[in-house]
Amino acid sequence: MPCRLRWLSLPGKTGLTQSDRDWVDRFRTNVNLNPPTATQPIKAPKLSQDGRAGFLIAPIDALERSAVLVEAVQELCKRTTTSPTGLSVKVSGPAGNRADLEMVFDAIEGTTFLATSGLILLLLVLIYRSPIFWLIPFVVAICTDFVAWGLIHLAVISGAIVNDQSANILLTHPGFCTWNRSKTH
Repeated sequence: MPCRLRWLSLPGKTGLTQSDRDWVDRFRTNVNLNPPTATQPIKAPKLSQDGRAGFLIAPIDALERSAVLVEAVQELCKRTTTSPTGLSVKVSGPAGNRADLEMVFDAIEGTTFLATSGLILLLLVLIYRSPIFWLIPFVVAICTDFVAWGLIHLAVISGAIVNDQSANILLTHPGFCTWNRSKTH
């Protein structure tokens, strides 16, 4: 999956300077000598016709493994922080976008689970108006969730590709069962 590293000379500059281009070459060499996990060699940079921007393509071979993809993109982002003054460097492309989505889903999973569980519990107590009867549907909902995780586990064992995003959409709280999280990447 390609990860695009774009760079642009900031307003007020006439274009990419030789020091900017030298930095891009050093960055590329550094990544090629010490690549992040699953990152393949970066080819020569492409420059715009007006000389104000350019990009590099860093192929990431993550094969639906979300954790590997996110780790590689984060490492590339961290390495761009050494860019010279007046040069804006951004990570984008399919890999950058996918890594952003994975990080967003990871950030909201616990909050979504707690909010959903709290709302269901509140509604059950209000509807059943009993100190005990609300417990039956709540326990059934929890058991149903564990059955869904079991079905996902069986799908992964049988060779199906299940990534975090599809598991997040299927279940309202991904990561609640972390017993086999590495296989869902």
